[in-house]
Amino acid sequence: MNIPNVIRKVKEYISDKGFTYADDIVESVFLSLKVKPFVVLCGMPGCGKSSFARLFAAALGATNENGRFKQVSVCSDWVSPARFVGDVTSDGKFIPGVATGFIQRAMGDSELPYFLCIDEMNLSRPEKYLSFLLSLLETRHRGENAEILTDEIFDKDSFGNDISASYSYGGLFIPDNLYIIGTINSDDVSYQLTNKFVDRTNIIELSTPNVEIEFDFDSIKSLKKKYCNEISNDVLRSDYINMGECCSDLEHIEYISKELQKINDILKFSSSALSYRMRDETLMYIHYNRKFGLLDDDAVIDRIIMQKILPRVGGSDQNIKQILVNLFQYCCFRQHETEEDYPNTSFKMYSLMRRFPCRYICSAKKIIIMLRRYEEDGFTSFWQ
Repeated sequence: MNIPNVIRKVKEYISDKGFTYADDIVESVFLSLKVKPFVVLCGMPGCGKSSFARLFAAALGATNENGRFKQVSVCSDWVSPARFVGDVTSDGKFIPGVATGFIQRAMGDSELPYFLCIDEMNLSRPEKYLSFLLSLLETRHRGENAEILTDEIFDKDSFGNDISASYSYGGLFIPDNLYIIGTINSDDVSYQLTNKFVDRTNIIELSTPNVEIEFDFDSIKSLKKKYCNEISNDVLRSDYINMGECCSDLEHIEYISKELQKINDILKFSSSALSYRMRDETLMYIHYNRKFGLLDDDAVIDRIIMQKILPRVGGSDQNIKQILVNLFQYCCFRQHETEEDYPNTSFKMYSLMRRFPCRYICSAKKIIIMLRRYEEDGFTSFWQ
């Protein structure tokens, strides 16, 4: 399968539906799902997060009508996995969750991709009802036929009883054709994601300024031509589940590892320092990109800083400002010889970006926004 051609058709489909996103968003989502089948889209309300999830799936042939796309809305009272995947009541009756049947359906149709959209997932605390999912994805392993399996979702019920053989949903696991896209609102009324979540998934920000009001209605006529109907799950299925399976390009991996080390040297005296998991998943992300020839190296590192690094930076500690300043310098990749030229305020950063080219432009812009908030409020975070 020609992956760049698939990406192009997905972009055309989304565009013809009247939605405009940053140029590399489709590639970022594709690469993220290749590494691990769980990605989170964030942004202000109305910027097209759930629409992107639905259109991305539809462009690959998965729709609500054919039963391969499902959107579930999180409620504020989700405080355990029971509402999501189900549980056993005190009288021994199993109550399925909103996603239980969909997961089972995906297990029975392994050749085609299925998409589950968890909409507004931070209306409740995601750690309370999705921790099991994060843990399950860490158990991915090869089955007898080289398929990717996880441990079973239902090992025991909430009373400690073995239910694997007692209920129709026994033996349920996360199949390798199920892709989960979460959406979260970056506003003051929602819960922020913890570093545990950021560590185990990619956070892709959809920026409100990308919304375009004008729409070419004539383009609707060509939609069917660009619809990637019944695309095989091989397009999105992970080729590797650990670094040991994808180290064929050692020279390139070594270069990227050195860049990650530079970033980690900036973060190492804070709680934002990188983990081994982040290192390995980042290197696989870059390896996939190089394999399919989607983005240039600078664009990929820019995406990694935006998706894996900056969501971990935040708080009111005094060293947060210095971390942001140092990260900005790394993004600009330029030495500053005088104190006057040193970009230690959001204003100086903005002025510098206008005068000189910046290597990682998206990350640099986000750092300016985060530093400005720190300067104004004494606190900052990625979620705003």
